Amino acid sequence: MRHSFLYMGGLRSAKRFSLSAVLCVAVMIGILSCGGINAKDISQTAFDLRLSGKVDEAKTLLDNHLADNPDDAAAYYELARLHLYTVTGGPGGKMGLQESISKSLEAIETAQRIDPDNVIYCFFAARVIFMNSYMAMQSGDEDIKGQVKKICDAFDAVLELKPDYGEALLHLVEIYGGLPEDMGADKAKAEQYAKKLEEHDAILGAKARAILMPEDADLIDFWKKIVEKHQGNAAALEALGKVYLREGKTEEGIKYMEQAFEADPSQTLLLLDMARYYMMSARRDVSLKETMLSLTEKAINRYLATDPIAPIEAYSIGLLAKIKYWTDSKEDGKKLEAEAEKIDMYFSRASAIPGSALFVAPGEESHHHTYMFQPF
Repeated sequence: MRHSFLYMGGLRSAKRFSLSAVLCVAVMIGILSCGGINAKDISQTAFDLRLSGKVDEAKTLLDNHLADNPDDAAAYYELARLHLYTVTGGPGGKMGLQESISKSLEAIETAQRIDPDNVIYCFFAARVIFMNSYMAMQSGDEDIKGQVKKICDAFDAVLELKPDYGEALLHLVEIYGGLPEDMGADKAKAEQYAKKLEEHDAILGAKARAILMPEDADLIDFWKKIVEKHQGNAAALEALGKVYLREGKTEEGIKYMEQAFEADPSQTLLLLDMARYYMMSARRDVSLKETMLSLTEKAINRYLATDPIAPIEAYSIGLLAKIKYWTDSKEDGKKLEAEAEKIDMYFSRASAIPGSALFVAPGEESHHHTYMFQPF
């Protein structure tokens, strides 16, 4: 099977919120008690706090608000995203992973009960269900087929609310078309979703078609034709670049990744994608370690120069810390890790970039696709 069972996230550009624009949570609670902030602003304020690295303050604000406003679905949605954000970060690290996922699932299910027709909540719930089911399988749950069905049912529920939700369609193609039959694959369903997606979105449709191609298919040739047909399309260039990189063809892959970034400079996480590729290459081939780690640092520093939001800034500095630890510069590593924690105590310690759905503004749909089963 071409894919590996990994959960990855991809965020595509966001400007860092100014700390001066964020109110102190203690002040906010006092104002709220006087009725000075409209309830509809709570989610946005908590979101701003979290993106400024103030996770605990955001949680306190939401908890206090929900104690008096238990029917605020938007606040529960933001609480769900906050819990999911802390899955791979914070003082407890991965120790609280399952607890954070469970709390996120509980919060988003509450939001759905209050507002069952909200496709934003439904799509986020499907992503949390995916993670929860994956964790169950990793923990030894033998009913893998049952867990896969839960995931599929969750994404199908999204399509009931919005039949042309491209990312939900593509996830279903991945699941039904990318898994073995004993795990719940259904090639006929996968083909059905792929055809619908091809009618709706050319690039997402191409991704679906690529998933369903035979193991020995020439994916480079396939994506070259897509790039030729959709010249200047950043998503197509990125897809071609990553196919090259997955096949170990670094020069060609980086060339197309750079072209994707040039085509759409707002796609700043392409720089972190390149950094992570260099880092993985250094781990795979020790003889390339010095060269690849130097390229890793350059790519990360290019990204940091784009003024990212606090969670991804801290994550990026955390990657720099890993490089220092790996090269036995432990004191430098400790300093960088402390710098990252100062920016955001809960920054992700995982290798994958934190999922973009966590950083889409409240009230906006998430349309940033990341593969479930591909290692890069």
